[in-house]
Parts: sequence; structure tokens; C-alpha cells
Amino acid sequence: ADLVAVVDQNGTRYPALPAASAAYLATYGRGQRGDLSLEDELPADRSNKSVPFVFDIPVTARGLMVMIQGAPLGWPISQ
Repeated sequence: ADLVAVVDQNGTRYPALPAASAAYLATYGRGQRGDLSLEDELPADRSNKSVPFVFDIPVTARGLMVMIQGAPLGWPISQ
């Protein structure tokens, strides 16, 4: 299962897209809008890293929540 996903009111899960995360950084620049993509290995150097999460969610989806795997609650997304 995915560590981070967006879930709608019907229970449909939308995982983060690693290729879209890499494309985002290629477009907007590493170090400007993020440090690593979801395709990159996270270094074990104890430094803070910013990673963009990009999701493909239908515009008709409602009741969206960002969920972390194993967590009982999520964060609502305003629409």
C-alpha cells in the first residue's frame, strides 16, 4: 500500500504519482520547489528534505482527505 494517499468520500484511494513528482521538479527546479522526487532514494543524512507529492484526482471527487498509511485519521482538503 502507499504511505501517503488521498481518499475520497467513497473510499477511493488516489496514490501519489512518483513520475509526476519527478516531472514537477524538472519543471520548477530542485531546491526551489522541492529537493527530491518520489522516485529518488531518501538519504540517511538526517537533514530535512522537501518532496512534492502529486496526485491525479477527478474534479468530481468529493470529501477528500490526505491519509498516512496506518493512521486512523487524515487531513481534510478544502474544496
